[in-house]
Amino acid sequence: MIVAFGIAVVLTVALTTYFSRTFTGRAIKAVGQDEGALRLMGANPVKIKQLAFGIATGVNALAGAMLIIVGPVEPMLDRVYIGRTFCVVVLAGLGELPLKVTIGTYDRIRAQMAQQDAEAAQKAENPPAPE
Repeated sequence: MIVAFGIAVVLTVALTTYFSRTFTGRAIKAVGQDEGALRLMGANPVKIKQLAFGIATGVNALAGAMLIIVGPVEPMLDRVYIGRTFCVVVLAGLGELPLKVTIGTYDRIRAQMAQQDAEAAQKAENPPAPE
């Protein structure tokens, strides 16, 4: 799980730096807001969209590989993550990547602590039978 977390942190820092410091990264952020203005700046919106699709595909593939490291994967797994993911995006907004990471990390730690509390309460209610 630490490997997955480390890769996620490195990927987040790399993408944040790429999107904020390079012309292409800023063009990817801008293509959804004003395609005409981006064309006037000398960037081809179709190429930018293709590049953004490629980056998104690569990040999703890496996220899937890291998810396999964290736990078992089955077809109905999306139900576990979709609500939390939606809440993180709504709370942090669509453009604030560091804030999303912070909220997501907090949510995961809180969920892990709640799960440990529930397991401890269950053990307290059902102590092992004496032999």
